[in-house]
Amino acid sequence: MHMISSTVHSCAYTKTAVVVLVIILFKILILHLMGRPLTCACGDVRLWQGALDPTHNSQHFSDHYSWLHAVFGVGLFHLLVWMRPDWSMRDVIVAVAASSAIWEVMENTTLIIDRFAMFGSDLDYRGDSILNSAGDTLFMLAGAIAAMKLSRTSAALFAISVEASVFLLIGDGILLGTLRLVTGSPMA
Repeated sequence: MHMISSTVHSCAYTKTAVVVLVIILFKILILHLMGRPLTCACGDVRLWQGALDPTHNSQHFSDHYSWLHAVFGVGLFHLLVWMRPDWSMRDVIVAVAASSAIWEVMENTTLIIDRFAMFGSDLDYRGDSILNSAGDTLFMLAGAIAAMKLSRTSAALFAISVEASVFLLIGDGILLGTLRLVTGSPMA
């Protein structure tokens, strides 16, 4: 009986992984059709981009904003578990992947790129490369998976720490960026 239970669990996890992979691949296809570059136009492919450089911002696998995506994954996980206590953890992970895909497509529309550029920080945002967008989704999923082990208090402390660190390092963050996007004010 134990062997059947393990097989059922393994099949469910495999099915979830396949659904998440399909979501990510579909998002990549949409971004490609939107004309987003696969990697940085500079010709470099980096795992981490820590310096603020307009030609490299949001163009490599990860950057300071990747940590903000992880925070968002933690927060979204806790919100979904609170709103939908009847969902399995696999359902929550699929919802996080879908939410990330939707945001990444929206974020790379001309409307949002122009809005961030008009009222954003001094980072000269021009949209994400497909590589960076894939990294953002993986960071968001990693945050959601980590959230399975974090209490709400630990999750809040993690979010505050990352938000403060990113703000101190690059002068931007989730709260500031959201306020600028919503209010249209560069000083928000």
